[in-house]
Order: sequence, then C-alpha cells, then structure tokens
Amino acid sequence: MTAHYDIEFITDLVERGFDYDSNSDSYIRKWVTEYGHESILEIYKKMWDTNQWKQSMVGYGNVVFYEEIVE
Repeated sequence: MTAHYDIEFITDLVERGFDYDSNSDSYIRKWVTEYGHESILEIYKKMWDTNQWKQSMVGYGNVVFYEEIVE
C-alpha cells in the first residue's frame, strides 16, 4: 500500500467517526447497543512490518472476536 492510499484510508476512517488513539497507534470507533448495555470496539491498525491495515472487533474483556487484513 502506498502513502497516498494510507492518506485516503485514514481520511475515510475519520469521516466515518473513528478517532486516532496515540497509545495504541490505531483508529478506534465504539459501537453501543440501543440502550447502552453492550459495546464493542472496531479498530483499524497499520501493521508496519507488512505495510497492511488490520481490522479488529473487540468485545468484553478485550477479547478479539473478529480480525482480518484489509485488502
């Protein structure tokens, strides 16, 4: 992936409501159920060793229940 792609990808994430977290060097959006009883985190992180982006869904107890490389 090129730097141009990364810039467009990050712009899209921010436009969709993701916030940058400098502690984890990732973009995070929190999903909450209608009544606020449950929530999950959707996370996009640049994997610098492979130059790819990874999407993760994290639930209770910081358990990752979904993960994929963004193509």
